[in-house]
Amino acid sequence: MAKNIFITLAVIFSAISIDAQINVYISNTSKDIVGSRLAYKIKENIRKSSGMQLVPAENESVIQIRMVTLDPGNNGNSTVYSVVWTITQLTNLSAKLYWTSSVGTCGSNRVDEVSESLVAQTDDIIDELLETVRSIMENNNSSGTINDQYK
Repeated sequence: MAKNIFITLAVIFSAISIDAQINVYISNTSKDIVGSRLAYKIKENIRKSSGMQLVPAENESVIQIRMVTLDPGNNGNSTVYSVVWTITQLTNLSAKLYWTSSVGTCGSNRVDEVSESLVAQTDDIIDELLETVRSIMENNNSSGTINDQYK
């Protein structure tokens, strides 16, 4: 398993220059008003990002954001959201590897703030993945082979 994760991360990020944008796909099943606005704002913030590019199809993405929301009071004033971040496993493109998740609430007056926070979390995930690959590559260059380290 660790070997597959390393191969996935290495292939994804070793060919990416520092200035490249990471393809991100959003799967959203929000049916409530605030949840739909939140999903829209996340997409807009990713479109504005210099480090991420929103793509229309999951098979074009490196990172996937899976989002579900619901209106707890059925009054259109707030939403409860669940977000799961996955990454594409390049040894099996249809397989996605779980990375992390988040659950929270968002009032109608906090959509901008919460969407910016979730996009910032996505950017942090990209940084974390890049650092993981760099660290593994440095360790691999200094001792043994990938197979020796990740059996």
